[in-house]
Amino acid sequence: MAGPHPHGLRVTGTGRVLVAPLGSTPPTGVERDWDAAWRDLGHTSADGVLFTDAGRPGRADGWRSVGPARFVCADRGLGLRFALMRTDAAVLALLVGATPPAPEGVMLGVEFAETDASGDTGPAKYRFVIPRGRIVRTTGATPARGSVLPWGVTFRALPAADAAPPATLLMNDRAYATV
Repeated sequence: MAGPHPHGLRVTGTGRVLVAPLGSTPPTGVERDWDAAWRDLGHTSADGVLFTDAGRPGRADGWRSVGPARFVCADRGLGLRFALMRTDAAVLALLVGATPPAPEGVMLGVEFAETDASGDTGPAKYRFVIPRGRIVRTTGATPARGSVLPWGVTFRALPAADAAPPATLLMNDRAYATV
């Protein structure tokens, strides 16, 4: 919540999604370009990228009861949902599991820049880097006359081998000073 200060609002502008094999070098800031191992999958739909809690409740059944006695948190995690707007070899290979060789997962990057009221890209840029994850669901695309072909993707962050956080946020927004 931005509160009474309008400078606390962030309006995302253009953004893109990138994917890389595990072990690739993630960016250390927003000033440099992404490493050559990162493949740009293009822009997302106007809905953007939805960051979700991928938790799943587990049932704790009681003896001689009709319903569960309680629910316990069986799993917690970070999930992302987005629709890719580009159809090319990189996107199709990712959707069918051929890029990069992915039984163990891939790295995912989400980048967007802030826009002002006129729609111009501002100086602030944000990058989310997920060190390990997997596509858990895709939705098919329906070709229709006069519309873009969106490819729906649900991505789940997986625990990294070195106990790293599920995601890293990099930004150069001056409104958030380092503490």
